[in-house]
Amino acid sequence: MCIAGAMLVLEGEIGYGVIVAFIIYVKGFSEPLNRLSNSLSMMQNVGALSERVLMFLDLPEMEDESHKPGHPGRIQGRVVFEDVCFSQEGKEIIHDMNLTVEPGQKVAVVGPTGSGKTTIANILMRFYELDSGRITLDGIDMRLSPCRPSIAA
Repeated sequence: MCIAGAMLVLEGEIGYGVIVAFIIYVKGFSEPLNRLSNSLSMMQNVGALSERVLMFLDLPEMEDESHKPGHPGRIQGRVVFEDVCFSQEGKEIIHDMNLTVEPGQKVAVVGPTGSGKTTIANILMRFYELDSGRITLDGIDMRLSPCRPSIAA
C-alpha cells in the first residue's frame, strides 16, 4: 500500500494527505476486528480455565485426619524410606526405594529429567500418597501424622 501510494505521489496523481488518510481509515476499520479477535481469544481462555476450576471442585474430599495423633514435638530429623513404591497415571515412577537419611546429613538427588527427583520431594511433603511402603520421620510413620513437624536445628 505504501509502495503503490509512493508511486502515485511521484507520478502526481495523488497527494501525501490521501495516503495518510487511507492508512488511518484502514487502521480504524481493522481495530474493531482486532478487538473482537482478542475478546474471542480471552473467552476461550476463560472457558479452559473454568473447566480446570470445575474439575478441581469435583475432586473427592480428602479423608478426615483429625483422629490421627498430633504434633510429635521437636524431632531429630532421621528420615527413612522403606520399600516405597509410587505410580502416577498408571506409570510406575518409584519402585521399592529404600533410603535412610540421618540427622544433619546432606543428600543430593540427581538424575535426568523425568527420573522422579521432584516426585520424591512431593512424596516427602505428602503432596502425593504412596502406593506401598512407608516413610518415617524419627520412627513416626508420615501417614499417621496430620501435621508437618519442624525439624530441630
